[in-house]
Amino acid sequence: MLSTPVTAMAAAGNDGVPPTLAELSLEQLMNESVTSVARKESTVFESPAAITVIPGEELARFGVTTLAEALRFVPGMELGRINSHLWAISARGFQGQFADKMLAMIDERTVYGLTNAGVRWEAQDAILEDIDRIEVIRGPGATLWGANAVNGVVNIVTKSAKETQGALVSVGTGNELRASAAVRYGGTAGPGRYYRVYAKYTDRAAFRLLNGATGPDDWRGLRVGARFDWETRAADRVVVDAEMYEEKVGQIFYVPSPAPPFGSSTAIDNFNCTSHLQTRWTRSLGERASVSAQAFYAHSRAAIGAAKIVDDTVDASLQHRFAAGPAHDIVWGANVRWIGDDMPPDATVRITPQRSNVRLYGVFAEDDITLIPARLHGSIGSKFEHNDLTGFEFEPGMRAWWTPAAGHALWAAVSRAVRTPDRVERNGEQLVTAFPIAPPTQVPNSAVVAIEGNPELKAERIYAYEAGYRFYPAATVSFDVAAFYNEYRGLIGFVPQPPRLEATPAPLHLLIAERAGNVESCSIYGAEASLQWQPNRRWRVNASYSWLHAPFLPYELEFDNPAHQAKARIVWRPRPNLELVSAVYYVDRLPDMGVPSYLRLDLGFTRKCSAGCEIGVWGENLTDPRHLEFPHLSSALVEEVPRRVLIRLTRRF
Repeated sequence: MLSTPVTAMAAAGNDGVPPTLAELSLEQLMNESVTSVARKESTVFESPAAITVIPGEELARFGVTTLAEALRFVPGMELGRINSHLWAISARGFQGQFADKMLAMIDERTVYGLTNAGVRWEAQDAILEDIDRIEVIRGPGATLWGANAVNGVVNIVTKSAKETQGALVSVGTGNELRASAAVRYGGTAGPGRYYRVYAKYTDRAAFRLLNGATGPDDWRGLRVGARFDWETRAADRVVVDAEMYEEKVGQIFYVPSPAPPFGSSTAIDNFNCTSHLQTRWTRSLGERASVSAQAFYAHSRAAIGAAKIVDDTVDASLQHRFAAGPAHDIVWGANVRWIGDDMPPDATVRITPQRSNVRLYGVFAEDDITLIPARLHGSIGSKFEHNDLTGFEFEPGMRAWWTPAAGHALWAAVSRAVRTPDRVERNGEQLVTAFPIAPPTQVPNSAVVAIEGNPELKAERIYAYEAGYRFYPAATVSFDVAAFYNEYRGLIGFVPQPPRLEATPAPLHLLIAERAGNVESCSIYGAEASLQWQPNRRWRVNASYSWLHAPFLPYELEFDNPAHQAKARIVWRPRPNLELVSAVYYVDRLPDMGVPSYLRLDLGFTRKCSAGCEIGVWGENLTDPRHLEFPHLSSALVEEVPRRVLIRLTRRF
């Protein structure tokens, strides 16, 4: 296998400065190691899936400040920023504030929440210099990763403590990111024992409303953590990772009331925190054999408007890979998970029962079969799970990869995946709005609109059909095309119920409720194409186009998707110590949300001042002062993404 960015970094010298994008050849990027597709190392070229790898070094070069914004690079990824701390992120449809069909992990530790389905991206505010790569699969990954890996999988892989030796200090400021400071130190504690400790603080300004006023969504966060890596012998590796994150988030929420004035908006500061402890042991048993075990505990206290959510997760998993003759490469594993949550009632949401415990356990197995060495291979497998919400689920999949000639690869896949309902969908009642009934002298004289959960909900199902083609006509050019057709069955929507009288909250009012049910089905299809061109070591161009056909679903509350997206990024290195970057994004309108199309232009440069020291300056959204990307689901206030200027200084010792 050709060298990866990690090995290229090791060859760059002893100052610890990572190589620039121009120093990595296109051939190296094509042979980037990935693990998310098959839960074992393979390359992008050999992966029978629509996968994109974002090298960690690319985040720094383009001035990325959050993991969520890094996903804007991915072809076909739908990303809309709602306000300073909220994003609507999905792939291949169902983009929304609570996008519930994208599974996200950090070092294979899930950060997808089952209590309120989706990912709180603002809580994943990692030190970006410690990110090795981000692997993004567009399409189902449930055969190996289980429920909720429906439209895609995001696996964020961090660097080992061995790769982050020495000290790093990074500070930045700008008009939107008012202050950012990250400090990290890595050292040794004996032969084969490495550690790093780190801290990061950010202070972000609020966005502007449509009328130009300042919104309530300013955001501050502090993260501290440590990681320890032990190479106990040549074949063993133990990793322990612990972290705590606290944030103060400005939010505004609307509280409906059956009494005049029938509702009010309240701005508050919510204090959220997350923490986790994770350990992983891996032993190599040969070239195609290994065993690993992982366990983690995660705790979260978060607020969405007035709703408070406290949850704890305990997870343990085991994985074994072995070869059954020269043609069969088998990986199998098992996991158990316990999730406990507490959601006390508030002014808008009531969950019954308030406390819940959910158990999940499952096994998976996949056989990668070599039919013609270096030419044709396929895989077949499934995950079998049982959870306390929907019972037994199975998620089979088949994939095939064929290279008819050097530089050409075709792949195809058929798979089934499920999405399990969250607590609000099963056990909740949420007030949405209220209004008066004329004449005011009658009883009742007001109505309240609410959505209600349904404990009889089943899992949503997808049957996905995918195909792709990769073509490398020369060492300087690569093409990647993928097409898909997804059939969704039993989608959860909210169906109007007969109106009824309610006395709580007072006064007596008419309740107009919509109840959750597995009531919708649809087909979504589309295609994604990307191009990489590297004429020499000074230039690199990445461009992509995606098309998506997603029908309007009458019982959905929040999803909308751009039909067309085009993205391009250019890196130019005129001198060894200077790198200039530019990025252009076109995103089509969101017709159901009333969001117009927009064109975004980013420019920036990074200059190495001396060994281990660099400064970067970036401007984002330069085509207009601000624009709308995605509306807030639970607030009437609509905020726009502003033009941003950022300057950052990084020093490695």
